[in-house]
Amino acid sequence: VTVLIPFVNPADLSIKTLTVLKGYFTRVSMFKVTFDSTAWFEDRVVYLQPKPGHQFRTITKQLL
Repeated sequence: VTVLIPFVNPADLSIKTLTVLKGYFTRVSMFKVTFDSTAWFEDRVVYLQPKPGHQFRTITKQLL
């Protein structure tokens, strides 16, 4: 699941960034989610809509 795009160009992804992300995601509790419908981001990207979606919005806000 993509929570933030664009994030970092893969060529620029450092060990430090990966370490910070690993530390963050090890603290995120597991949760149940279903993807049973599609939605649009603006008019360019179709995606599978998570239900419930608030956990993904929280993760995205915290990563910014």
